Amino acid sequence: MFRLGDDLSAPPQVEANTASGSSTNDVSEKNVVVKMWRDGFSLDSGPLRSYTDPDASEFLNAIQNGQIPEELLKSAGGNMVNVMLEDHHHEAWQAPSAPKIIPFSGVGQMLGSPLPHLVSSVPTKVSISENHEPGVTVDDTKPVTQIQIRLPDGSR
Repeated sequence: MFRLGDDLSAPPQVEANTASGSSTNDVSEKNVVVKMWRDGFSLDSGPLRSYTDPDASEFLNAIQNGQIPEELLKSAGGNMVNVMLEDHHHEAWQAPSAPKIIPFSGVGQMLGSPLPHLVSSVPTKVSISENHEPGVTVDDTKPVTQIQIRLPDGSR
């Protein structure tokens, strides 16, 4: 197997596989597909990058020299990078179609996160009426339980 940066005159090296038939480094590998289009190139299913863009020239020079571009090495975080090239020079790039179903498009709230500061108008003086209704009547023949409510600040 030829890898970017390998010497063409060196004898090919055979990788040792584990008993399961896969390499031991499969977990830490990053696969990147570079598609070369008529009007530019794209990484995986990403946006089109122009051949004439100065930022892309360093990337393309590394590919032409048989090296893995620095951009891909940084994105892999020190793991092994497999670069696969696909030739689409005869085709114009088309943006990939958007997925039809978006599994989750909302926002999440972390449980236990502090609540945002709420501003409300609270009456400063609470009047207590002496003519309040009697409390709840409890049927002593039925089971009784107790409920404790804790507020986010830890108070009961």
